Amino acid sequence: MGIITKCVQCEHCDEKYRLRFNIGNKYPQSATFPCHTCGEDLTFGMDEDESIFKNIKEVAFRMDLKIVNLHPELTLDAALKDDPLYFPSIDFMVRQQEQGEDGIFGFRSAQQSCILYQQKWDAIQTDFRYLREKRWKLLEDKYGTDQKETEHKILLAVFDAADHFLQGKWAEFSDNMLDIAGEAYNHLGYAGLRNYLLDFKEDFLMNKLYEVMKSYREVEDALLPTLLHQKCGFVPEGHSSAVNWEKLKMVYGDFFEIYGDLLLIPTSLNNLLTRNDFNKFNTDGFNLNKYIDADKSGKAENFKTNGNLVGLADFYDSGIRNGTHHQASTFDKDTQTITFRTGKGGRGRKDMSLVNYIEHCNELFARILAVLKSYYLINMMKPANPV
Repeated sequence: MGIITKCVQCEHCDEKYRLRFNIGNKYPQSATFPCHTCGEDLTFGMDEDESIFKNIKEVAFRMDLKIVNLHPELTLDAALKDDPLYFPSIDFMVRQQEQGEDGIFGFRSAQQSCILYQQKWDAIQTDFRYLREKRWKLLEDKYGTDQKETEHKILLAVFDAADHFLQGKWAEFSDNMLDIAGEAYNHLGYAGLRNYLLDFKEDFLMNKLYEVMKSYREVEDALLPTLLHQKCGFVPEGHSSAVNWEKLKMVYGDFFEIYGDLLLIPTSLNNLLTRNDFNKFNTDGFNLNKYIDADKSGKAENFKTNGNLVGLADFYDSGIRNGTHHQASTFDKDTQTITFRTGKGGRGRKDMSLVNYIEHCNELFARILAVLKSYYLINMMKPANPV
């Protein structure tokens, strides 16, 4: 929660700054801001025993240099980003204290869950990769020779890590998904649904789960500034101290593509529970094969009237996906505004803050984990009366 002050100089144009770096919860930690003169991305951070400098070098301390406030894990009030008396951590804690004991407990739990998610994923990632690649010999010393048991132990560890990410407000729709899966288990048509979904096991549980968690970890530092806000139930606002649009611009679209495929899971569950047939839609002649082939933009429409599933449709925006993946976006570093060209020929325009974009990435990632967790439960729950 403390602040480190460093005076630095841009290595490209020699502009000097006095950085006020608010210390986060885990290492390494860093923050990036554009040089006010030349626009170069400048990075300062900390590892456990040394400072991190990129495109800057430390210079002698001077009080009269331009102030830059940085926080690797919280957003900054845009109006106070150069205020020498601004303490974003204190502002955040005040908001939590206004919620009483639950607010303070929630903040501490959110902090711990961020750390544990990273640690637990890092601990199991290599084993998960070996499992995905079926390199059983490399897993035998730790897990034994029973391949089904090895798979079970590794996936349990992966979802244990996922549970730490989902801690906080996301636990609710994750629990709702598990409730829906449990309700489906008691339906007479569950065996047919499960048999159908198991055909996607290799793609969903091995490929998509691994790739999305690996991808998130690779850009995690750029997604952290809104994470505590979201876990504690706040809508993140202001500026990010992780200004790296080149690193982030494909993230949402990549998550959107994966999530669009995974929406087969809540859609088929909803079909079973509302129409007694996992393959039946409201539209005559429409079925899951046609659903799979349909445009991803409408794939959340099926379950929007289901109170336990409707939250899965939030933050699912094809316009953001199209604007980034079709190279139809620009980023203003000074205002941290993303502009998307939308519609046919890019005639439309949509502006979005970087913080709002990062929020969308975290929200979509959480939904991917929640849906895949319910899928794994279905994978484990054999029907009482198999067909």
